[in-house]
Amino acid sequence: MTTLKKTVVTKTTTTTVTAADRKCVPRRLDLSVYVVIDVAVLPKTRTAAQVAADALAGGATFLQLRAKTVSTKEFILLARQVKQEADKYGVAFVVNDRIDVALAIDADGVHIGQVCDLAVLSFWRPLTSGHSTWQDDMPLSTARTLLGSGKLIGVTCTNTQEVNDACAGGADYLGTCAVFPTATKAYDPGFVPLGPIGLRSLLATATVPIVAIGGINVANAAQLILQSENGGKRIAGCAVVSAVICADDVRAAASELAAVVKPLTPESSSESPAKFLNTRSPRAQALVDKVADALATVRKSKPLVHSITNYVVMNDNANVVLAIGASPIMAHSVAEAADIVSFCGALVLNIGTLSDHWIEAMHIAGGAANKLGIPVIMDPVGAGATVLRQRTCVDLVTKIHTNIVKGNAGEISFLASAVAGTSADAQSRGVDSEGEMANPAMVVRVLAAKISSAVAMSGPVDYVSDRFGKEVVTVHNGNEWLGKITGTGCDTSALVAAFAAVLASESKLPDDTDAIDPFLVSAVGGIVSMCIAAEQAANQAIKGPMSFKTALFDAIANLTPQMIQRYARVDFA
Repeated sequence: MTTLKKTVVTKTTTTTVTAADRKCVPRRLDLSVYVVIDVAVLPKTRTAAQVAADALAGGATFLQLRAKTVSTKEFILLARQVKQEADKYGVAFVVNDRIDVALAIDADGVHIGQVCDLAVLSFWRPLTSGHSTWQDDMPLSTARTLLGSGKLIGVTCTNTQEVNDACAGGADYLGTCAVFPTATKAYDPGFVPLGPIGLRSLLATATVPIVAIGGINVANAAQLILQSENGGKRIAGCAVVSAVICADDVRAAASELAAVVKPLTPESSSESPAKFLNTRSPRAQALVDKVADALATVRKSKPLVHSITNYVVMNDNANVVLAIGASPIMAHSVAEAADIVSFCGALVLNIGTLSDHWIEAMHIAGGAANKLGIPVIMDPVGAGATVLRQRTCVDLVTKIHTNIVKGNAGEISFLASAVAGTSADAQSRGVDSEGEMANPAMVVRVLAAKISSAVAMSGPVDYVSDRFGKEVVTVHNGNEWLGKITGTGCDTSALVAAFAAVLASESKLPDDTDAIDPFLVSAVGGIVSMCIAAEQAANQAIKGPMSFKTALFDAIANLTPQMIQRYARVDFA
């Protein structure tokens, strides 16, 4: 019934952050097995997406799509398909040259050269007569301005001066001209491949990772890496085109190359300024690690989630639980409420469509869950809208021990005022909320401490407190489309329950520990899963709310722990 809205306005206050909190853990950018999918040389029996899937399954760690001869519309379609495959593995994906395409599909960045082709970059200015090239039409500084600081830019360099310029200009990594003879890319007559010696000179100058390309294959990769080493410094990876995408078995070719290259190349972590990979504080990274691990556990163990929920979202709740990898059950009868919950991993109490016997069933099921140590997740839909809802919400959180309460700003605002005596400005409007909240972190913190339950409040930024009211996490993922369809908030509560089901055994924390509350992890896990899936779905060819809904459920089903690691934007407030 409720939508997970990303349009409610909140006002935040400044929080003091220590130096230790500011120290971020760089996310690993693995350039070692860099596969370039060039549609000009791609066998006609294969699609770019198929090759991407096979290369990734074989161990490719970075993808680039090169499509200089296709229309913009076709390039965007191909890029979107390749990005979907890359996202499944949490692997970076860049577009060759075309910044407009990269922006259209939200690619991780672009790879640009030193000389820009007028036909390829004609979208920046009208195409003049003839077909020619010009030098530095799209300089690195302009590309950065267009893409922003959060995207990756790789630059091809042929000599040490270009290396110096690219590094000084803020390139994230460098590519080389051909190190060995190659038929994949045309060079001027008399061009001499770089070779290991030339590559060594570039390494001496570069301050960012270098990826070698041109004529590289499984037979010569190791020799190139070792012979080009300069003062203990090695290339970050080998980029290949035909050696993988034209191989009889793409997956096997990528696997064989990875087996040779990866042991010899350094992981480009602390050396890499890969800002787009989402640097986090150490504690935020520990939280994301736990969420990613929990998702893997959900998919492996398939916990049973019992939902006493509303008519409007019942079917969607069941399907979203299935999509995340758990199993749903919907049982509302007073006669069986206690029996059903006894063999479930978690219980959801959603007050969206209330009736007297459903309220009674919630109390019976909640009481049984408390006795058995089964986590209870409450969704106070429209909490302050009517006297019945107000009374029901207060009764549930005071007579049943809830482990997690998740609602929108209006719902949490009502509970904070009614139970914890905290004044907040947001109000319920039906099942949605309106108004501004001056200090959302304080509201969830105080309510959590009062009811000894993790509290999650959705909004343009989601706020989640642990059950002690000590730590509050902010979640910055999401998309405005979530507010265009009914029930995404209720669906998120069901996802939270799936995470809680696999983390409940960790609920007893040792004394004097910095362990993260597992119910905080569960709430963040459900929210992040929904919001990352929404971001992925919004990148598809969405025509309206229903096509988004279909894409959203597909995205939840395709969500991986690697995608959690890659895309989760969370921090401690």
